[in-house]
Amino acid sequence: MKLHPGGRLPTDAELISGFASFDESSLTGESVPVERNVGEKVAAGCLSVDRTVQMKVVSEQGQNAIDRILQLIEEAEERRAPIERFIDRFSRIYTPLIMLFSALVVVIPPVFFGVPWETWIYRGLTLLADWLSMCFSDFYTCGNHLCVSSRHTSWCIN
Repeated sequence: MKLHPGGRLPTDAELISGFASFDESSLTGESVPVERNVGEKVAAGCLSVDRTVQMKVVSEQGQNAIDRILQLIEEAEERRAPIERFIDRFSRIYTPLIMLFSALVVVIPPVFFGVPWETWIYRGLTLLADWLSMCFSDFYTCGNHLCVSSRHTSWCIN
């Protein structure tokens, strides 16, 4: 397979022509391109930086670096704690309801009772900020209080 500069490698491959630099930042986070020589393997998802190279595919379909990363992500999702799954389900319902309720607080008083918009916009945004911040922070706050009250204070959030 031929890979041109700027091209992304679709599968794990071995370099068979000369040497080249590859940007592996999508996999490793390292911003400096990595030099590869003939015979070295290059993971799927890497970008060819400086020249056109010849590559030999070395991985089976579904067995390259990207597929392994996706498999690890799926396994991590399956191993999530029950409380994390509950929080996700709860927030899918709670967040839109709070946003709707805040919007109604902003709109209903000025439209139906003729009161100033500024006051109710402020109250609606305050309500939104308070309730949503409570939803996202209380789990951590409660956990921190439990840590402080226990003898294992090194586990606490600083």
